[in-house]
Amino acid sequence: MVQTAGPAAEGVFAISVLDPTRMDPKWRIFQQNYRRRFDEVASPNAAYAYDGMTLLIAAIEEAGLNRGRIMDLLRKYQFKEYQGGAGPMQFGSDLSNISPLIVSRVEGGDLSTGHLGTLGLHP
Repeated sequence: MVQTAGPAAEGVFAISVLDPTRMDPKWRIFQQNYRRRFDEVASPNAAYAYDGMTLLIAAIEEAGLNRGRIMDLLRKYQFKEYQGGAGPMQFGSDLSNISPLIVSRVEGGDLSTGHLGTLGLHP
């Protein structure tokens, strides 16, 4: 978005559970592999899809094609943290992502990322 919008993006806020500016090894490796395969930067949705399929495939490999067993294995992630390509995620009782929100703001053509208070915002 920043590259496409250019100077018009200055001051724009975005909210996500994924921090696109982080540099941990899993994120860097995911980005490198994605760029090598698709010749573009991975979007947050690509990272979420990758992590979702990783969890699902692992559950299927362990449980076989039994939906009840697969769900039992996936439910083990309820209210626990999972470290994937998209970063640390926490899942609620319905397995939705309940991770804290990250706020990013475009400043000087780059993303400045943090939580609400660190960016001078107040809920």
